[in-house]
Amino acid sequence: MSKIFIIGPDIIHRNFYFLNRFGEVSKFKSINNVKSAENVTLFIIEKDQHKEKSFRDFSRMFNVVPKLILSSDYSFRGFSSWLKLPLIYPVHNPNDKELIFLADRLISENAIQNENRRLNKETAQHNKELGFFENVGKILISDMELNKMLA
Repeated sequence: MSKIFIIGPDIIHRNFYFLNRFGEVSKFKSINNVKSAENVTLFIIEKDQHKEKSFRDFSRMFNVVPKLILSSDYSFRGFSSWLKLPLIYPVHNPNDKELIFLADRLISENAIQNENRRLNKETAQHNKELGFFENVGKILISDMELNKMLA
C-alpha cells in the first residue's frame, strides 16, 4: 500500500483525511524524524523544513519521490533550496480540492516514471540477451561452414 508523509510542525495539525484515498497518511514534525520509508508515493512538506540539519540526507534518500512544498505565506523565500531538487512542486496555501488534484497528478506521474524505469531496465536486459544469442548464432554458423569446408 502506498504512503503519503505529511512533514512539518504546523501542517500536522491540519486534517488530511481526504488523502486517504491515495494511501496511508502519516504525519511527522520534522524531516529529522523520517529515517526510512518504503512505498512512499508523496511527501507534503512545509517550506521551512529546508532549515533542518538532515535536509541534505533527506533530499538524497528520497530524490525519486515527488514532494509538495507548502507555504502558508505568499513569499518565495525558502523555496530556492527546494527547487534545486528533482520532483519538487511548490504550492501556496492550497485548499483541499487543490491538494487532491495535485496528489492525484503527482502520484500518477510518479507511477509512470517508475514504470518507465522498470521498462528501460528490462529493455537493457533483453538487449544483452539478444546480443548473447546473436553471438551464439554466429558461432554456430561459422562452425557449420568450417565443417563443410573440411568435409
